[in-house]
This record gives sequence, C-alpha cells and structure tokens, in this order.
Amino acid sequence: MAGLNRWRDEAPAVNGLALPPPIHYIKVRRGARLMKMIRVSDEVWQAIAARGKFGETEDDVLRRVFGLGEAQVKVAAGRRGRGNRRFATKRMSQTVNNGRLIVEFDDGPRKEWPLPPPSDKDGIRHVREAAVRWAIDNGATDPGQTNAVKKALTSAGYYLTR
Repeated sequence: MAGLNRWRDEAPAVNGLALPPPIHYIKVRRGARLMKMIRVSDEVWQAIAARGKFGETEDDVLRRVFGLGEAQVKVAAGRRGRGNRRFATKRMSQTVNNGRLIVEFDDGPRKEWPLPPPSDKDGIRHVREAAVRWAIDNGATDPGQTNAVKKALTSAGYYLTR
C-alpha cells in the first residue's frame, strides 16, 4: 500500500483526481502467435520512437538496440489498417513546383508531370489520374498516399469539380 500512496502523492491531479502516469502498451503479433505485451512509461516510449526508423515496428527497434539480430518471423512493418485499409511502409513526397507535379519515393522511384493551366480541367484530371496510377504501381497506399498526390494539386490551385 505504501507504493500506491506514494504514487498518489506524486501523480498529477486534475479536478482533485490523481491521474496515472502515461502508459503505452506494446503488443506484437508474430504469425498466429501473440507475443508478450509490456507497459512502458511515456519517457521509454519516446526513447523507442526516437531510435526508430520509418516503417520499423517497436520490436525491430528493440532488437536493434539489444543486438538481437533479425527476427525469424518478421512482424509486419508500419501500422496495420482495419479491414481493407493499410498503412504506408514507404515514405512518399509530392509537390508542385515550376508548373510540374513531382512525386517521389525515398527508395528511389521519381516522376514528374507537366501541368496544364489551372483552367484546363480535363488536362488536370489526366495528370492526376496518371500520377495516382504511377504512385500505386510503385507501392503507394490507397487512399492515404494517393490522396496526398491529389492534395498536392489542389493546394497549388489545380482544382477539379465532380
């Protein structure tokens, strides 16, 4: 009980109620087998996140930090989506610069399309469809990264109406 009272004395309070310290849960599935779940403080979670690289799981980061090597069964990189949604494992950037739409992935593929005048809706639609198709062919997520390609056009003033 002394530990519990100590926690209450040190915990921040909101409206007179003691709040627990921030806790993050790490739960990893490996194949059909459920791995262990641990509780870590916010400070430890931030340290794991700071050491992580894009597309790595918490398991990957901890294996690297502890020098354990590659897992025999790889945990899916990145976040998992619900249903048919999936989350990006490849970083993609998109921009409009000097009248050109530029879409590129960090691992190499890059493509540019010349843009028509903002009043040419058919031309904009053609470029948008070509860029989205190219992005999907190179591993972009749909709708996440494909929507980012479309947003790059609208943010630069190339609007389409339905």
